[in-house]
Amino acid sequence: MPAHASASFFDAWDTYQKVVTCDYMFHREIGAALNQLLRAHFGGRPFSILDLGCGDAATLTPLLEGLALQRYKGVDLSETALVLAAENLKTFLARCNSPRGISWRRWPRTPLTT
Repeated sequence: MPAHASASFFDAWDTYQKVVTCDYMFHREIGAALNQLLRAHFGGRPFSILDLGCGDAATLTPLLEGLALQRYKGVDLSETALVLAAENLKTFLARCNSPRGISWRRWPRTPLTT
């Protein structure tokens, strides 16, 4: 899918939310596996997450309950998604009050050069 087409799809966020709600991309299964992995590997120890393709972070946020998240960095193509992710994680932060570093970044649409 060309970059402009994928950006348009994800900027129409209500469409993507329907995809997630109907589990067309297996978000529930991925979430369950991630939940199990985070709890088994980190337990109560602090950890950081780099979330590439974070979307609105609505799938991840409930998985963080009871865990010692120290830092979170979300990266996504969609500016709309990043605004929603900031709101979703602020709600989480208000409840748990543990993370020290939260940030979001829009992924560049042009290729990175070295």
